[in-house]
Amino acid sequence: MSQTNVLEQWCYWIKYSHEHTEEALRALLPGLPFLQATRELNAIRKVTEEKQMYDSREKAALDLESGLIDAREEGLEKGREEGQIELIRTLQEILGERPQDVSEFEDHSLERLQAIAAKLRNQILRRS
Repeated sequence: MSQTNVLEQWCYWIKYSHEHTEEALRALLPGLPFLQATRELNAIRKVTEEKQMYDSREKAALDLESGLIDAREEGLEKGREEGQIELIRTLQEILGERPQDVSEFEDHSLERLQAIAAKLRNQILRRS
């Protein structure tokens, strides 16, 4: 490498510096300008790697938080549905009807369950 001109050395550094360690580059391309450029490149690499690790941790934390929020919402929705089913069954008992089996409500949305409960409440109010 010593017989090449400075432009060729810089071209080599630009093209292949990422494939070598700092020590190897010092041996291949001696001189302060190459040493400074190599140190700057290593500093940039370090910052880039740290940023990638930070971004990965941040993404993992956000994914976890999102998953917990989704699970919580799903649990709340399920709890609301179960509460409505129990309310419907209680209202059916008050009306003297046989309470429907819980499995009969499996495909009902929360809105549908609320509508059934409202209808049963109205029947009770009309009886009074």
